[in-house]
Amino acid sequence: MFRNIAVGMALGVVMPAGLIWLGSWFWANQHYRKYIPEQVPILTMTANRSEGWVSACGGATFSMRSDDSARLRREGLSAFEGRTVGRGYVYNARRPVVWTQWRETTTRTSLGDGPHPGLLCLRSPLQARIIDALMRPGSYTAWSDGSQLIVIPDLNLVVFLFYD
Repeated sequence: MFRNIAVGMALGVVMPAGLIWLGSWFWANQHYRKYIPEQVPILTMTANRSEGWVSACGGATFSMRSDDSARLRREGLSAFEGRTVGRGYVYNARRPVVWTQWRETTTRTSLGDGPHPGLLCLRSPLQARIIDALMRPGSYTAWSDGSQLIVIPDLNLVVFLFYD
C-alpha cells in the first residue's frame, strides 16, 4: 500500500516538477543564446540565474569546445572583429542586441568599479575564477545597455550578465 502511495507521489508531484524545471531550463537556454553573436562559439548553457521582477539582474554561462578556445587564444582580439550583433531578437524588440566593440581584459582596471552586478546575482561557483580572468590578459568583453558579455578561453566559458 505504501509503495503505491510512493509511486503515486512520484508520478503526481516529482515528475511534473521535473518537467517544469526542464521546460524553464530550455526556455532560459533559448532566451540567453539570443544575446550572444553567432560567431562566438557556444555549446551548452551550464548555469543561469535571474533575480528580481521589476528590476532584475543575473546571467548565464555557456561552455565552449576546447578547440574553439584554442583558436580564440591564437587569434586574440582579431577573432572578435565584427562580432557585435546577437543571434536573435530579444523580448518584443524588432532588433537584435548590438554590443560595443570587443576589448581584451588587461589589468585590474578592467573591472572598473567592481564586477558587473549580474555576476553577483548569477551566484556562479566560478565567480572567483571569472573575476580573476577579468583582471588578466586573455579574456574578451563587450557591453550593451547594462549587459556584459565575457569570453574566457582559458576556462572554455562564455558569460552573459545583465542588470536592468
